[in-house]
Amino acid sequence: MSRGADAPPAAGPWPPAGEPVDAAALRARARDAGLTADGVFDVLRAVWQQDGEAWAELALPEETSVAGFTVHPALLEAAWHALGADTPLQPATWHSLTVFATGATAVRAYATPVDGRLRLLLADPAGNPVAAAEIVLAPAPAPADPGPGPGPGDRAPAAPRERAPLPRPHRATAVTDDGARLRALPPAGRTAELTRLVETALGAVLDLDTPPDHRDFLAQGLTSLGATELRRRLSAATGVELAPTAVFDHSTTAALAAHLAARLAGAESPDPASAGGAIGALYWEACAAGRFQEATVLLEAAAGLRDTFTADDPPVPEPVRLAEGEDAVLICFPSFSAVAGPHEFVPLAARFAGRHEVLALPHPGYRADEPLPRDLAALVEAHARAVLRTAAGRPFALVGWSASGMLAHAVAERVEQLGTTALAVVLADSYAPAVIRRKPWLETTLTDVVAARENALELRNDTRLTAMGRYLQAFRHWDPSPVAAPVLLLRALTPYTPDLPRRHPDWRAEWEPAAETRDVPGSHFTMLGEDCDASADTVRDWLDARLNARATRGEQ
Repeated sequence: MSRGADAPPAAGPWPPAGEPVDAAALRARARDAGLTADGVFDVLRAVWQQDGEAWAELALPEETSVAGFTVHPALLEAAWHALGADTPLQPATWHSLTVFATGATAVRAYATPVDGRLRLLLADPAGNPVAAAEIVLAPAPAPADPGPGPGPGDRAPAAPRERAPLPRPHRATAVTDDGARLRALPPAGRTAELTRLVETALGAVLDLDTPPDHRDFLAQGLTSLGATELRRRLSAATGVELAPTAVFDHSTTAALAAHLAARLAGAESPDPASAGGAIGALYWEACAAGRFQEATVLLEAAAGLRDTFTADDPPVPEPVRLAEGEDAVLICFPSFSAVAGPHEFVPLAARFAGRHEVLALPHPGYRADEPLPRDLAALVEAHARAVLRTAAGRPFALVGWSASGMLAHAVAERVEQLGTTALAVVLADSYAPAVIRRKPWLETTLTDVVAARENALELRNDTRLTAMGRYLQAFRHWDPSPVAAPVLLLRALTPYTPDLPRRHPDWRAEWEPAAETRDVPGSHFTMLGEDCDASADTVRDWLDARLNARATRGEQ
């Protein structure tokens, strides 16, 4: 059974980094303490321990039947033995047992003590969760003096000590009881514990050797997939069902811990911007039927029902720092899709770290508590003010990807009207509006591919879909004007669908007015992700040439 939404994460890299422990010695100590009787399977095959945590490989003998068991009790018993390096341990109380898959005969176990309890995770050899449990452990009492007994050479059978009964297992829809424990803590203690939980989970997701810092999660390298994993870890640890956008909406350790504390205290209701929604259901159904125009009209109409802001008093987005550097700052605009956000530029930003500061500007209206721009002027004004405030007199380049290339160019126009010229405008696989009007198949084929990709992603919701509708609507009748800033167009060498070159040989990105063009490896969807090395090198070299030219002219 594959991991479900409530399944805990797998136990991590294998073999683990802990110190090997003599598994045979652990089994012997457990038998000597009377924790397991003769004839109970010795399933503990390998053990590692480090800093109070333990990992183990467990396997039932080949002839063992698992019929009638959700999880064979010998596997659970052996898992807690893995912690007993010095003193054999036995369970005093079981708090929970959650089963994700049945029929396991070999598992990897991860055991960690948490506030007097032992948290167990059993995963199959592929890393898919099998079961999770929490128990209170106590040292096994020393065997009582048996008094006169068998003579030398004789061995009386050991009687197993009484152990706490296994709880009735439940399916993966159940949550742990950590929510009750956390609610019982005083407010200051609860916040401190939640901060520790966030730091621990983030460190595990990012595979950090040192504790995570207090920067924005994206600046620490958290991707959208990592955000999903972090959310699932925290939901499992706290009993709080976090919205798919929660990690991005509360994107520092302190902010996310505060959000969890408020949810536990009942001060905040569950985020209404959860995945799915009535609008989304209709939109994806229309896309699946190939009715892309009707789907777009639906989003635009729904966006008209949301609160808006004007160009006279726009909310100025706060930038998200993705990389630090001393040279010109790169200010990035996420795409307009329903799953868009600063996280789209995390892989690219990592390639500029140490040279260029890289910032991303979130789009107003992609969160449920934010108004949408009433029109294009409002959107451009909001971002232009953010750019000027963020750049603070430093040379800056504006970077857009896909449809947000239009926004990057429009903002370059606006800041020039306000007396500032960008160092450069970089458009990553962006199509000019006039090109799309000449090639209407571009809109339908791209929409088809995007819909197929995003329909399976958790980050999408009605709020984000209606924002996407408003942003695309804002640029419907816009055309770029020439700007003083040099413009670079990056074109993907791989088509976004395999059959695209056969049906449409002129599929590659075009921009008008004409821009310098560089072809880079990857597709529309990978050129800033797994194929971003070449994109970063191309942009860096091109920006260096611009900076050198400015230096030659004596400009700052």
